[in-house]
Amino acid sequence: MTMFIPFLKKMSEIQLTVNSRSLERFFFIIVILVLASLNFIQWNHDTGDAVTAQVTADTELQGVEDTDVPETQTDADLVAGTCTDGIKNQDETQVDCGGTCSGYWYDNDCNSEPKEADDDIECRMNSDCDSGYTCEDNACVEIPPECEEDSDCQYNEECTADFKCEEKRLSGLLEAKILTVDVAAGVGENTKKVKAVKLEIENGKGKTMVLYGKAYIYEDRSDPMYDVAQGGEFEIGSVKTGETVSQFFTIKGVSFPDDDESREIRIVIFDDDDEEVDTVKTTAYP
Repeated sequence: MTMFIPFLKKMSEIQLTVNSRSLERFFFIIVILVLASLNFIQWNHDTGDAVTAQVTADTELQGVEDTDVPETQTDADLVAGTCTDGIKNQDETQVDCGGTCSGYWYDNDCNSEPKEADDDIECRMNSDCDSGYTCEDNACVEIPPECEEDSDCQYNEECTADFKCEEKRLSGLLEAKILTVDVAAGVGENTKKVKAVKLEIENGKGKTMVLYGKAYIYEDRSDPMYDVAQGGEFEIGSVKTGETVSQFFTIKGVSFPDDDESREIRIVIFDDDDEEVDTVKTTAYP
């Protein structure tokens, strides 16, 4: 009997342990079942709301009359609207005429038929004529030339190859040349004198120049024979930018022996700051 009691105690401990684990498992299963039930209830609730909403929407649509739905405008309606809006749009050639709106524009109106050909009408605009012609009274008329030479243009213009006056391209220089030398008998015996010189002066600078000149006579060996800075000085005056002047200038006091020696006349041109701007020369009569 004494030996049986410990055995009973051992069996009791084992039985209690088994019962404790079973309870834990039972409780865990209960929790899982509860959570699954809650999820199922929520799914039924959401599905019911969706079905109810769809049924409600279908019911509302069935109750709407067809006349309550606006009709969509057709492309033809849109096109017709632009042909009466008083605006040149789409591919119209004039306001509400031509292109999509059809019709032909002439005589300041949109016509359903094109205008009949008129043999008397050679052109309607300048582009209908060849180069050098302009459209006047439906006929191509030759454009008269603006100029034949530079003198036909303004002082700062030149006559181009197609006979138009265009602004001169400035060279940036003042250029002069002697056109004529007027030589007469001198005051002393067996002498000659330079009476006047005709110069052509072109002002290629970008400003008006006020000029004067001095005359010199040289022998062929280029040694100065007469330096007539006082007696040979003469006024040229103002020459505008782009302008070309051509005129005689009187020379005083320039004399040289009347012999067989060749003489060279040089004209030196100065500006109003006494700076030399050009030198021109020519051979005088012996």
